[in-house]
This record gives sequence, structure tokens and C-alpha cells, in this order.
Amino acid sequence: WDPRMEANPRSKAFAAGPAPAELPVDRVEAGQVFFVDCSSLSQDTSQAAVEFRRSKDLSDKDLGTPPVMHDGTVRGVDEGDGWVRVADAEPARFMPMEINGQ
Repeated sequence: WDPRMEANPRSKAFAAGPAPAELPVDRVEAGQVFFVDCSSLSQDTSQAAVEFRRSKDLSDKDLGTPPVMHDGTVRGVDEGDGWVRVADAEPARFMPMEINGQ
């Protein structure tokens, strides 16, 4: 998988509001919907996607879970540190809100 094809899910549509403090489990399970926007990383967004991470480390990709394609959605909670904790993922999965500053 080419990391240069990964998207920046942080866009006007992706913005989810203020960072949460300690969240109750039901809030994480419900979460908010985040939109994946790959347009700032690739002119051809037809194959662009963002992979889930097993931790809050860009290199810790979860290759066992299909990535989210451009214009796709993810349900989760903004952790307030540039990461979205994906709802209904056990063990926890994360998605970066920014890749390579974009």
C-alpha cells in the first residue's frame, strides 16, 4: 500500500468539534461521522484511501482491515490529539486526522 495515496481526513466536512475529555464507553460506541477527503494528497482520488492504525502511530497500520476510500466515512470520536478513535472497533483502532501535514 502506498502511503502517499493516504488521505488527509481533516477537512471542513471532517471537523468534529472540540476535543473530548474522558469519554464514557457509550459515547465512543456512538461517536460522530467523519468524512475522508483525499483530494489534497492525490489528483486521482479514485484509488486513494486511509488505512486504520492499531495505535496512534502512523507506521502502525492495520493491514488486516480494509482502508476507507476517498469520500468514505468513519464513525468515531476525536481524541483531541489529531486522531479519531474508531467506534465499535475491538481492539481499539485509530485513524489520523492529518498525514504529512495535509
